[in-house]
Amino acid sequence: MSEVERYLKQATRGLSGQARRDAKSELRGAIEDKVWRFTLLGMEPGEATRAALRDLGSPHAIASGLTQVHTLPKAALGAVLAGVACLLGVQALARVPEVRAAPDPAQTAPLLCVFNEAAFQTLSAAQAAPLRRALAQPGGRARLEKDCWSRTARPANSYLRFTDVLAAFTAGGFTVRALPGAVGFLMLTIPGIAHELEFNVRDGIKIIDGHAYLSAWALLNIARSKTTLPIQLTGEVNPVLDFGPAHIQLGTLNAPVRRADLLVGDVYPLLSAAFVTATGHASEFAWNQVPPAAETHHLMIQVPPGTLVMTVSNQQYVGEDPQPPFYLFRLQLADRGQVPVSFPNHRTVQAVTTLQAFVTATHHRQPALLVYQFDPSDLRSSKLAPVPASSLKLNP
Repeated sequence: MSEVERYLKQATRGLSGQARRDAKSELRGAIEDKVWRFTLLGMEPGEATRAALRDLGSPHAIASGLTQVHTLPKAALGAVLAGVACLLGVQALARVPEVRAAPDPAQTAPLLCVFNEAAFQTLSAAQAAPLRRALAQPGGRARLEKDCWSRTARPANSYLRFTDVLAAFTAGGFTVRALPGAVGFLMLTIPGIAHELEFNVRDGIKIIDGHAYLSAWALLNIARSKTTLPIQLTGEVNPVLDFGPAHIQLGTLNAPVRRADLLVGDVYPLLSAAFVTATGHASEFAWNQVPPAAETHHLMIQVPPGTLVMTVSNQQYVGEDPQPPFYLFRLQLADRGQVPVSFPNHRTVQAVTTLQAFVTATHHRQPALLVYQFDPSDLRSSKLAPVPASSLKLNP
């Protein structure tokens, strides 16, 4: 039985006959609509389905609501359909405020995938020769450009429209007092906290297309430092930020926000501290933003569905790249027990779960991936946990 069918069975428990069949039909239509919208955001079908079911909420809550509507023995079919529409309508009315997003302007100048003589003049003869040969082949330019763009880092939509953030705070029951003439300097009164709080996020503000945008990382950091309220991010694409009584959806259909991108700020200090403890000195790290099209391996990993997995690669240390070496890390959701990972060649790559094994492999110039589970359930105390070696298998 598929995930959708299990959900429909649980959500219509308590109904029977034609009433149950029509309720299932209405719910299935709502699920299909949500799946379609999530696939527009770039999700794979399986991930989009799971996101749609999470968005609809608990099937047991829906079953309870439908049962209350269908109280009479011979209630009309219209009552059941109205019950489904009512449940979905309440959900729509209760949608959390949306916050528009944009990438950091400093990171939106992508690698220009232009293959002409002017570009070749910047390359050595040895580098330009294979490109010229590729261009001479039928369809060569299209293939070169496609490959180039597949290896271009994708900027994260990590800046949030400031007016939308303020509106979401207000909708969450906060009293917001913005000081005139000082964009980003706020005084907040939050339900349950007796005194007014100073929220100075001026350093996290940038002007993008004439509008003030706030760094999502700056927002998360000041929320942690100024309050003891619970802070959570739920959902992989356009996640909901739960900050005390406020529930704020970050991102829109046209400019989606990905939770993994926002959690990089939590991963980096944990990773840095772990390496200092293990090696006695600081190490350099870079965030891997290359799109999945450029991946070369798949990591088979036995973890619960929805687990975030962090991989750290030593490819810069063991390869022939002339750049100063650094470790490359990525945070991803394990999808059906798989995580795509990149390595620049087809050498044997070892998946390891301890820092000592990773450092040893790097010392011997052995390609390796360090693998951790990342637990962001409480953004005040995010955790990295090793994955048992028996649960890992790396396939090219």
